[in-house]
Amino acid sequence: MLRGLVVCLLIGLSGPVIADSTATDLARILRLGDVAQVLRDEGIAYGQDLDHDMLAGAGGAFWEDQVGTIYRPGRIETAVTSALDTGMTAPEIEAAFAFYASPEGQEIVSLETTARIAMADPEVEDIARRFARDMRDAADPALDPIRRYIDLMDLVERNVAGAIEDNLLFYRGMVDGGALDLSDGQIEDTVWGDESAIRADAQDWVYGYLLMAYRPLSVAQMTSYLDFSESPAGQALNSAMFEGFSVAYRQISYELGRALARAMHSTTL
Repeated sequence: MLRGLVVCLLIGLSGPVIADSTATDLARILRLGDVAQVLRDEGIAYGQDLDHDMLAGAGGAFWEDQVGTIYRPGRIETAVTSALDTGMTAPEIEAAFAFYASPEGQEIVSLETTARIAMADPEVEDIARRFARDMRDAADPALDPIRRYIDLMDLVERNVAGAIEDNLLFYRGMVDGGALDLSDGQIEDTVWGDESAIRADAQDWVYGYLLMAYRPLSVAQMTSYLDFSESPAGQALNSAMFEGFSVAYRQISYELGRALARAMHSTTL
């Protein structure tokens, strides 16, 4: 299962620097709380899918409570904000805040957030994926800025690595919970056996999401965005965001696997 996450970051050095901006200020201006809420809603929905597929719909109140606790409000936002605080220097945070507080930065944040919320709808996601796939198949030059951005931020590889790590921890949670009897080697073989499918899925999702988010930007805006994304501060922000989400989802994936194992035991009693 993909984290359903693309971190789309930019640092601009124009405009006034807001002195003493904190990681909390940066998280707020990036609307991290809105994105975290979307991810929490997706997690709750994924829990319902697990109930249907793995528990024959018999998870009941116990399973609902477990999933709600694992995806508790504020958990993801707190982990990412902490990563911003520890993974970025004060000048980097101030530069990021200055850009995203600007009209251009707020437009980009709005486009990213709106697209992320829209992609939570399976029908919208399917349309975005197919549209991006058609553009890639046709080698449409309009896709070039998106492709460059993906390469600069290493978005496909980071999402593939995250998905594999999450799946490994989910299986280990199930093993520790007593639902599976697999060695670490068997878990790794199972998860890595799906790498090509995970990569194709990540690639479709990333391209679909970015096309939806950034098509309204002018050529000049997108060029500026790409230039800024190459800055050391932009790279630091991208890395910190990914690290924060990784911390949160490593814990979530393992806990979800253990909780599912417990629920499987309880439904068979």
